[in-house]
Parts: sequence; C-alpha cells; structure tokens
Amino acid sequence: MGIGVFRNFQLAALVSKVNSTLLDVPGFTTPIAAGQKMKFRFYLPINLLGAAGGAKFRVDVPAAPSVFIQTSILIDQVTATPVFFPLGAAGTIAAPADVGATLTVVGRHIAIIEGSLVNGVTAGNLKLQFAQNVTNATASELSAGAWMETWIL
Repeated sequence: MGIGVFRNFQLAALVSKVNSTLLDVPGFTTPIAAGQKMKFRFYLPINLLGAAGGAKFRVDVPAAPSVFIQTSILIDQVTATPVFFPLGAAGTIAAPADVGATLTVVGRHIAIIEGSLVNGVTAGNLKLQFAQNVTNATASELSAGAWMETWIL
C-alpha cells in the first residue's frame, strides 16, 4: 500500500460574513483529478458576534462525484454543547450539501468537517465555502488559524 499525497492549508486572516451567500474560503482549494480518491478534514474556529446569523459551510467538489461521504459537527464552546449538523439517511451526507446551524449563543465555536470522495469524470477543485446560516447584519467570522487537510489516496 502506497502513501498518499498530503496537502495542508491554514487560513491567514479571518473571513467575515454578514449574509447567507456562500463564499469560497481564500486558500482552501485543492485540485482533484477525474476518478481520483481523496480524504478531507477541516478544523474551523468561528466567532459569532451575534447569535442570529450562525454559520454555514459547504465542501464543494466537481459535479457528480462517484462517492461522497461527509460528517460534520459544530461544538458550542460557550456552553460545551455539540450541535450535530443534519445528516443523510445513512448517518452522513452522501452528496455535497450545505451544513449550517443558527446558534443562540454569541461567542467562539468550532466546526469539524471530514469525509472522503471518489471524483467522477470531471476534474476540478475541492474547496470550502462559508457564510452565515441566516443573513444578519452582525458578523459571523471564520477565524484565522482555521485549517484544511487533504490526502490523495
């Protein structure tokens, strides 16, 4: 069994959002070839300056992956409560989809997203997108220091 290729990325500056339109997170993009297998993991510290906005993420991949599995959790660090993102029938997200939560607690929280995919016939990029879950004038921030790891299998 061979060793895969690892790619690691870290967010240098915070990303602030005051609407629910997904934005590509700067630097959190990596190429994936047609038919390629890849695992991914994101560690995403967020700061909710107002509780109403919450946070939303999407792992975006080229159209029609052959296999896509993702598990996501949001940890409310103020009350030490896990908030599980909605899952598919098999207990994981089986196709790229938005995962989001509107917390009622202002402060710092952590989202963890991991999964794997077998890309379809279209080469392109795996990338992370971020927005508020519900548009609110008080910002939701993805903090500097957030990281992304990928492994080509």
